[in-house]
Amino acid sequence: MGLGFNPERFLKKLCAGTVAAGILFHLSTYLWSLGLGFFLFFFTPAGLDVARRVVPKVDLLFFKVLVPSPLPVGFVFLALWIVFILCFIVAWKGPGLSFPQAVKLSFSHPLTRSFKNYLYLFPILTSMLLVAENFIESIQEAHGVPTGGLEVANPYLLFFSASYAAVFEEIGFRLVPLGAVVAALVLWEGWRKFWQTSFPHRLWLLLLAFLYPEGVKKRVGLRNVEAYGWQKGIGRAEWLMVLASASVFALAHILSGSEWEVGKVSLTFILGLVFAAVYLIYGLAAAILVHWFHNYHLVLLWLGYQHFGQAFHSWATSANLAIFLFGLGGWATLTVYAFFQWTKEKTEATGQLPH
Repeated sequence: MGLGFNPERFLKKLCAGTVAAGILFHLSTYLWSLGLGFFLFFFTPAGLDVARRVVPKVDLLFFKVLVPSPLPVGFVFLALWIVFILCFIVAWKGPGLSFPQAVKLSFSHPLTRSFKNYLYLFPILTSMLLVAENFIESIQEAHGVPTGGLEVANPYLLFFSASYAAVFEEIGFRLVPLGAVVAALVLWEGWRKFWQTSFPHRLWLLLLAFLYPEGVKKRVGLRNVEAYGWQKGIGRAEWLMVLASASVFALAHILSGSEWEVGKVSLTFILGLVFAAVYLIYGLAAAILVHWFHNYHLVLLWLGYQHFGQAFHSWATSANLAIFLFGLGGWATLTVYAFFQWTKEKTEATGQLPH
């Protein structure tokens, strides 16, 4: 009987427990963040002052577009807030695996099986991404490459603009270009199954190409990430558009007249790659959520300090520390897991442990 210590099995069990606890904790802070943002915007004097203003212009990539009938900022923010709620609901239910099912599955199967539900992956991905961003930024700053920052005239207006960008930048930089590529692939490579369906179903497939690219590719028999992995499941045309959209996304941050400097380009390019990959695999709602984390949640931790003072600053510092430790733990676990996988492959190939 094999009663010997299995480090890989032990690592997987340890990961399952710690990851599940960490995910539940971070998700609770995200939901709390949603409620607090609503409160600060609609139930504080400074927030109401901004909410009563109008939105005379909106951002569309590099351009400012006049709105024919200016809408109140509060109305637009409420609409954005509802979109965020809907995105969390979609991520909770999942197209194939719900969040409760993912948590339960993580204790008996590899963690990657649970990643079929985006909400399970969400806190891990965002925490690891933030650690990577901070690391890259620190390296750049140490070598004289400045990142810059935004000039804050009104914290609540910044919070609104960041929330607005989390939705509309995903529409402009991910849904429109990448969705168009996937829709073209559906019509070109998946034409047989596409034209065999009814007209209403064809319209649904084209809509799905924009909202959930991975799902529509499964339905028409195209290569997809679940069946072929992310390297082969995302086609060449999609990769080219991912690189193009990430490049434009990065350049837009320093060419739009803001205070960002050249160091922001590399950071936003990486973010653009991640946002695009999330969009292609998990859909628009998931891409909005990962952008929400950077634009809404992190800005809110700062905004809360502006309103509540030092007491909230201590809580926000603790929350940021928890995100950092969770992300650091994710990178450490990924490194150890990769090492064990390499050791296992070497052992199977040569019959002896690598030196």
